This record gives sequence, C-alpha cells and structure tokens, in this order.
Amino acid sequence: MAIYDLTISKELKAMGGKMGREEIALRALVVAEQIVRVGSYKNAIAGIGRMMMLGQCCNFDHYWKEKRDIGKSYEVTALRVYKNSEKYPEMQEVG
Repeated sequence: MAIYDLTISKELKAMGGKMGREEIALRALVVAEQIVRVGSYKNAIAGIGRMMMLGQCCNFDHYWKEKRDIGKSYEVTALRVYKNSEKYPEMQEVG
C-alpha cells in the first residue's frame, strides 16, 4: 500500500469514528439513491468509488467492518456465479 493510500485509510477510519454507524449507513443510502436516480453507467462507477470510501470509514468499528466484509464476500461469490452462468444471483439481505 502506498504511503498516500495508508494516510487516506487512516483519515477515513478517523472520519468513521466521528460519523458513527448511523451516519455512515445514511450516507451510503444517499449515495445509492443518487446512483439509481441518475441511472447512468458513469455515475454508477463513480458511485462505486464513493461507496469504497464509505467502506473504509467502517474500519473504526469491528461490527461495521464485519458487515462491510460480508458484503464484499457476497459480491465476490455473485461475480463467480455470473462468470460461470452469465446470470447474477438474487440479492440476499445481509444478517
């Protein structure tokens, strides 16, 4: 990891501690809504970047980090299914 990335990672973790669980989750919902509302491929990809930064904010809290990592694992599995069948599995609620 580059020094710049490490600095940003530490900064985002600190921001997560300041924001707390609820504010991070609400921000993620706002970003997701904006992605859907605009509906463009370019905005969807930019939204991925925004969500990645919110995901980094979750490093302040073990439980939130665990939930984020469940989502990452789910998407890896979904991508593997897609690679083999060209059909994404239905989204399941994360418990």
